[in-house]
Amino acid sequence: MKNFKKFFIVVFTILTLIVLKQFNFLETEQHFINDEIILTDIENNQPILEDQQDESSNFELLNSETREPNELSGLMAMEIKVPNPEKEILSKRDRVAKHYLRVDGKIEAIISAGSVHYKTETGAWEDINTTLIRTNKVNYAYENTTNNLRSWFPKDLTKHGVIITSDDGELVMGKNLKMLYTDENGNLIKTHNFKASRPISRTNTVNYYNVLNTIDNQYVIETDKIKHNIILNKQPNIPENATYVSF
Repeated sequence: MKNFKKFFIVVFTILTLIVLKQFNFLETEQHFINDEIILTDIENNQPILEDQQDESSNFELLNSETREPNELSGLMAMEIKVPNPEKEILSKRDRVAKHYLRVDGKIEAIISAGSVHYKTETGAWEDINTTLIRTNKVNYAYENTTNNLRSWFPKDLTKHGVIITSDDGELVMGKNLKMLYTDENGNLIKTHNFKASRPISRTNTVNYYNVLNTIDNQYVIETDKIKHNIILNKQPNIPENATYVSF
């Protein structure tokens, strides 16, 4: 009986390998083109037309040895080849999409889940760049205006706040920040005012170091958003009876 089981397992394994070998697996890429999905044979760089596909067609998802699963969906992502940027149709740009003219005359669109372009004052869509640069704005040190949220960072946060603008309006934040200690009933125990600190920029980040003893104030420019981080390098001296700390 044991020998029969071993024989059955061997035969089943061989048959499975033969069946798998007979299938023609293709790596494919998936793009939205003129509101329809077109599959492309990556190996031969030829489009697979709708009438050439049937229910039995097999398309190989990315090899797990060389590609990572999509963390958001839990699904294996399809490999996408970026078209020649020189073939982009700039007039068809919008906030989330780029369009390219293919060699066969069709228009191919790559659509992102988030913004890839920002709108300039003239109404043109340009590539987002989150890098901070020096500004000529009075009382301000750095700016980023190549994003859908435009921002300016002051030389002294005790006198001027961070300015953030968009098509919807303007916001000023971060001026004269304080650290507050309160008890369990919300009664104020102690207050520390942030000190003036010269901003230091690195790529898309502005740091105001030592605004309080061992505490830094940081802003990070990202696509369509600005992160504000209060960094405690050490545990502060907490007053007696203090339950909560806020900024």
